[in-house]
Amino acid sequence: PEEAARAFESVVKKDREDTEAYNLLGLAYRGCGKMNDAVKTWEKSLKINPEQSMPKKFIDEAKSK
Repeated sequence: PEEAARAFESVVKKDREDTEAYNLLGLAYRGCGKMNDAVKTWEKSLKINPEQSMPKKFIDEAKSK
């Protein structure tokens, strides 16, 4: 997960509108046990495109634990 997180961090630095990269970065953070970073990342994705269902689901799952 840490290697994936670094890769997706690089992607979102280049394209700050790439919601898929933000969502995958959030999953990588979750895999590393960085839940606060994961939730913040999914929230950024939702700010770009509020119509997405997956980041909402991920946030709800994270907050229910």
